[in-house]
Amino acid sequence: MEIAITGLGILSALGNNQYEFWDKVQSGKTGISEMVQLDSSELLTNYAGEVKNFSPEKFMTKKEMEETERCTQLSFLAASEALKQANIPTGFYNSFKQGVILGTSLGGIPNGEKFHKQWIRTGYEHTDPNLLLSYPLHTAADFLSMRFNLMGPKVAISTACSAGSNAIGYGIELIKSGKADMLVVGGADPLSMLSLAGFNSLKALSDEPCSPYSQSKGITLAEGAGILILERLDRAIERGAKILSLVTGFGLTSDAYHPTAPNPGGAGAFKSMQMALERSNITPQDIDYVNGHGTGTRANDSAETTALKNLFSNTDKNVPVSSTKSMIGHTLGAAGAVEGITCVLSLMNQIAPPTISFAKNPYNMDFIPNISRSMPINTVLSNSFAFGGNNASLIFKKYEEKHKQTNVLPEFKQKVLITGIGCVQPLGIGKDELWESIEKGTSAIDTINFEKEQYIGKMGALVPEKKYLKYINPSLIRRLDLLGKLSLASSKMALNDSGIKINRDNSDKIAVIYGTSSGPIQTVEDIHRTIVVDGVKKVNPSQFPNTVMNAAAGHICSAFQIKGPSTTICTGNVAGSQSIAYAYHMINQGLIDAALVVVADEYTETIHAGYDRLGILGNSPYPFEREGDGMALSCGSTAIFLESEKHAKERKANVYGQIKGYGISSDAYRIAGNNPNGKAYSFAMNDALKESSLSVDDIDAIFSDARGLRSMDLTEVNAIRHFGGTKIPVTTLSNKNGYNLSGMTPIHIVAALQAFNNHKIPGLKVKKPIYKLNFATENQKLKSANNFIFNSANFGGTYTSIVVGKYES
Repeated sequence: MEIAITGLGILSALGNNQYEFWDKVQSGKTGISEMVQLDSSELLTNYAGEVKNFSPEKFMTKKEMEETERCTQLSFLAASEALKQANIPTGFYNSFKQGVILGTSLGGIPNGEKFHKQWIRTGYEHTDPNLLLSYPLHTAADFLSMRFNLMGPKVAISTACSAGSNAIGYGIELIKSGKADMLVVGGADPLSMLSLAGFNSLKALSDEPCSPYSQSKGITLAEGAGILILERLDRAIERGAKILSLVTGFGLTSDAYHPTAPNPGGAGAFKSMQMALERSNITPQDIDYVNGHGTGTRANDSAETTALKNLFSNTDKNVPVSSTKSMIGHTLGAAGAVEGITCVLSLMNQIAPPTISFAKNPYNMDFIPNISRSMPINTVLSNSFAFGGNNASLIFKKYEEKHKQTNVLPEFKQKVLITGIGCVQPLGIGKDELWESIEKGTSAIDTINFEKEQYIGKMGALVPEKKYLKYINPSLIRRLDLLGKLSLASSKMALNDSGIKINRDNSDKIAVIYGTSSGPIQTVEDIHRTIVVDGVKKVNPSQFPNTVMNAAAGHICSAFQIKGPSTTICTGNVAGSQSIAYAYHMINQGLIDAALVVVADEYTETIHAGYDRLGILGNSPYPFEREGDGMALSCGSTAIFLESEKHAKERKANVYGQIKGYGISSDAYRIAGNNPNGKAYSFAMNDALKESSLSVDDIDAIFSDARGLRSMDLTEVNAIRHFGGTKIPVTTLSNKNGYNLSGMTPIHIVAALQAFNNHKIPGLKVKKPIYKLNFATENQKLKSANNFIFNSANFGGTYTSIVVGKYES
């Protein structure tokens, strides 16, 4: 199966469409200029790569403008250009086979900053709750799904500076697996004072336009969006599409080295490039041009050039390398997508763009100094490296009409088994405590007394830190924030439970797939409060690295020396289930042997305040109740160790169960809202069944994502009705553990593993149901317990369902 690129869309400091952008790139012009949007008086630099003449109101309705922020608007304009160029006939693809995968580091954080500033300066009661609707990282993906009727997979990825590349790479895998035929992929990020102040505290900002691979004095931050349209090559040819290029390979690794600095020897970067080459079935000798990460910091430039020299050490080519960031700055989560577009345009025009502001050559490589170069280009390598040690590499190839295509969907044969579990939850620390609480019917939800404000919702569930700190190496604690501590504790439990011994021989074949909805909100709040109250210069540089969504994943990789693929999924309340699905997919197709899936969310006053301001927290958090008044939130972390059957057998691992299949869908309804008819939700359930080769009659229980919020619960009720599951026992732990913001699937899977043995599932008492389903009675004994389906739903209409069953050798 080969993947075609049929559309490009871009907004950057060098132009608001691909034609303007490419004209200036090949001419070696700079888009970096003095900042206009934000006050730079306290920063080390006045320079940034801002999008100029940005007028989204010309393309969006007044209502759309009011409901969105700059990241979503950038994404929409880029996607509009890309889809217009792709010119896909309406109805050519099944709506559930077309989706969106978007990478971002900041998303709607400028709106979050506005809300927080209002809270600090004028009081909580004077804040505008509408700002929070477009704050989540998945908002842009939700809007694109709605606007373009993309009802298939919808995923938000946040691996800082490699997020855009990661989104493209995951898009490749989803099409190859048959989950999608066409995807809108890429990345977008706005400028943000949080980001500027953080890099400022690290003394990482260049006081003049950045000079990658040359002066290496620091980075220049920028904003922008890059969107690519990916299609199955055979389908694109079938409809007579103009093929711009092919994207053939994707590499993803972790440094497991340091929160901000890359491994000086470039080991992780080298392995990422190697993986991309292997997946493209080519060698370094085949590479004609490299679009480098090239940020302009000495540490990054040195590590990348070391890795590149190692990659090409056995070739007879002096492969040219250049940095697009020298012209547009560092667009963070958009960088990999923007630079991927540069690669496609290079292939189309047979021109390698320059590295400008180039004065000296300390690394002794061909960096195409200052002037672009006409040359034969058939294959391009693109690199993106990020905080937390996330490395991503992509291979783009020139398309020839006589090109031989491989259109057969690959056969995935690896069974994916659960061999280790760990949890830090209000109902219990570790699986045994959790299982005991479920057996007793215990509830951890209680009245929460926060000090700052008077809230409508007063219920929640917390986990005292002292209960789980013993699972964390004391030498690591000072580097960790709350999210990091929760994540490392459950990770340690799951790894111990699995019995895996991580060493040099297997570390790069184990992945860390991380899911979080709200991320390190406590750290973000602390830093932004400092900016507002004390000023930019007072930001603590030791805190800033923990503000990125993938920071906790980086800590996990470093603590346990896991060096395989690592990514962070941030699609709100489906982040947990999508992380499990991503890991399942990679093991299923033999990319890795095993994966540690970790899903975590904080529950702090800041989170409580935000959800309470939106009016969705309640004091009677009872799922499926007709008069349910809202959710009760909880903090926590769940870790699940997955591995292939072959790998588990070789090391004689204890097996708890088997991931049999998953489905992802979107209802393309509205931002922060869900279509109550439940049809898109039921598609995810049915798709999970289909992949599992099961029927509805084979499902013994439904573990629901219901949360006591009538609108969301009604959507799932209707999904279950469409699914034909009204007679199947339904349960959830959100009424006893509180609702985990990344969704209930991870903790539900841990609960279900006990049910495989004792046939008992948690009880769910519903007095006045929205609709009468077969709600589980307390410790209901099932006739059979062979297969369960786990649902999750996000505000904004993304749904993921997973089937887990007993393992049968």
